[in-house]
Amino acid sequence: MTPRAGPLLLRTWIAALVGGWFVAHAPAATLTGSFHPVASGSNINLTLLGKLDWVQWGFGGDLVVNRKAGITPLISNFTLLSQNFPGNPLSFSAPYWFEDPASSFCSWADGHPVVTTTSNHTRVLAYSYPIVGGSGFRLRVPAQTTTNTLLVFVGTQGARGELRATLTGQPNYFHSPTEMDVNGVYLINFAANNPGQTLTVEWTLPLAATSGNATLQAAALTAPGANNPPFALLTQPGNDASFAAPINLALNAQAEDFDGTVTNVAFFANASPLGQDASAPYSITWSNPPLGSHLLTAVATDDHGTSRSSVAVGIYVHGTNGSQAGWVTLPPSSADLTVEGLADWVHWGLDTAASLNRKSGAPEQISHFTPVGATNVLRYADNYTAYSWSDGTPTLTVNGTRTGVFLTNLSTGFQLSAPADATPRTLRLYVGAYAARGRLLAYLSDFSARPYIDQSVYDLGWDNEYAVYSIHYRAGSGGQQLLVSYVSTELLDGAWGNVTLQAATLTADSSAASPISITNVARLGDDFVLSFNTQVGRDYTVEYANSLPPPAWSKLITVPGNGALVAVTNHNATDDQRFFRLRTP
Repeated sequence: MTPRAGPLLLRTWIAALVGGWFVAHAPAATLTGSFHPVASGSNINLTLLGKLDWVQWGFGGDLVVNRKAGITPLISNFTLLSQNFPGNPLSFSAPYWFEDPASSFCSWADGHPVVTTTSNHTRVLAYSYPIVGGSGFRLRVPAQTTTNTLLVFVGTQGARGELRATLTGQPNYFHSPTEMDVNGVYLINFAANNPGQTLTVEWTLPLAATSGNATLQAAALTAPGANNPPFALLTQPGNDASFAAPINLALNAQAEDFDGTVTNVAFFANASPLGQDASAPYSITWSNPPLGSHLLTAVATDDHGTSRSSVAVGIYVHGTNGSQAGWVTLPPSSADLTVEGLADWVHWGLDTAASLNRKSGAPEQISHFTPVGATNVLRYADNYTAYSWSDGTPTLTVNGTRTGVFLTNLSTGFQLSAPADATPRTLRLYVGAYAARGRLLAYLSDFSARPYIDQSVYDLGWDNEYAVYSIHYRAGSGGQQLLVSYVSTELLDGAWGNVTLQAATLTADSSAASPISITNVARLGDDFVLSFNTQVGRDYTVEYANSLPPPAWSKLITVPGNGALVAVTNHNATDDQRFFRLRTP
């Protein structure tokens, strides 16, 4: 990741940082700044520049943020600035990501959620209508009593920009490049005279501007003599991996120090130490982990004694005396909850955000949801599926309501539960997403079967996505619960991106057979491999065709069920594609 040469070398001002920009101590508050154009093709290596912290914006979406992993963030996310009146329905302000291959690019090797990249050209621009002037970005950084340096990579399109930096109760720095269409970096040296102060930086368009945009690419924070902490990445197992017990689980990690050497990598499960390794490749074996969900981390230590933790990886260890299978489909245009929810049903949001209707005259089995995250539950009334019922309480009969509830903000959502024991049951959950990705997690409280996890509900087009999840389950012991959560993991719209919940139904049948579903198909050379869950005492016939609809299905094999996941291989399949189905008596 060596910086590229250009009309202005990044290494010129990097050298300046260590050759005279800093003072060792700050007896009084100081705030100075300077602007430097950054040439096209220059490599902004955030790992090397941001020893204390770094942030990069726009890599994958308007609101996507990549930052230095494994530390407490010091550089804030941006706040969008606008002179538009918030209550004006004709005004609009938003960030937009874009790529500029002709400009400078960012690289890093210690990031999250993107771990490493060598040539990222993305950034964000502040779009504001109808008032363009005054739009831009605000950042905040805590100020120490010793001097730190903040590097802010900014630009303009079709306009001039201005930067204003203020230190709590102390000096201001103001600068406006004379040119339009700039691409550069501000070096801001600052120190507070007392603890607890804040540096605030704003990059905006002057009020006189009539067109154009302010852009923001990245920011990095460093200090004289700062030690870049080592970086660790848990490479095995992967996030959301599931393992049947008993097992000896291999934990592997990569570790690197960017200004020294790694002396040790320690492994942890749920913050409890498991073991350590002093030499690469770093690995240990976790013998017979207990049933349950576990958060795994790897902590690297360098030759200065500084440590940094990897991003946590969540895994699940489960038994095999229960069963669970899940699948997701598009919901119907209408659903009769009375017909579908023979054991129980629930609908949310009929009249208000707090409305809860459920099946009357039957034991309450599906719980009310608990909100996940700090946000308010809101109601909407334009859902795709129209819900009806004739045995509800407190509202007895409803015909075709399109209401539901939703939660904005990242990592918010819903969690609920249903009873679980030796009786096979099927829970159906109606959900959706707007400008967001949802993550569905369902697991048995005794972890007697593999959890079901899905992240396929993803609205990329700002036009709403809807889904119904079906979870067929049976616990390995009595008195258990099926625990379900549906939470946003990505947002494309910071203001209104959300996940939705409308209804849930439950059926139970002690004599019912589990629905059959192919859970995975993969092409390995000339072979196709597929798998599916089975029940003891049932035979499963696998059939295939080369097109849909097929002239006829061809039998591949019949296998007896053994109560576990079965894998079948279709050897020497020379066709470019094949479709498979399961049949069982």
